[in-house]
Amino acid sequence: MEKVIKNLKWDGFGFPVIFSEIPAIKINGKLVPNVNWKLVRTFVLAAMCAQQETALTGHQIQFIRKHFEMTIRDFAKWIGVSHPIVVEWEKHGAKPAKIESHTEFVLRLYAIKKCHDDNLPIEADNTIEAAVESIKLDVLKKKDGPTKPFPVRQLSPKFAVEASF
Repeated sequence: MEKVIKNLKWDGFGFPVIFSEIPAIKINGKLVPNVNWKLVRTFVLAAMCAQQETALTGHQIQFIRKHFEMTIRDFAKWIGVSHPIVVEWEKHGAKPAKIESHTEFVLRLYAIKKCHDDNLPIEADNTIEAAVESIKLDVLKKKDGPTKPFPVRQLSPKFAVEASF
């Protein structure tokens, strides 16, 4: 029988992510996630960019940049802004980065496309949608109330196992 951890809150990406069910193994008597974290990061990034209804935070901008292994200068060039602008966005930390809406839209689209083109293995159901729907992010609340929660489903072992991190 495969072991799972239910409702795991993970802060390891710089912002909280809740996994409804995640494959696990027992190490020293404790259940720990048994996943390919690089692949999980890709799915979290895609979910964040595709479904989050609030503005991206400074931590999330940094997460996107580091996920694609870009320097601040390379990241700025990739999305068509200056280096100091990216530095300023990342300084906002857990607060909204105050990115112009059209720039954030383009950034999200670029990130989703790059996730799909560069990182998704064919065996991951050949789609990003199933993985995106398996992840729930704890996002900042809008001024006029909370955002809708992301759908939460089981993180399929097809794309979660074979830990490499």
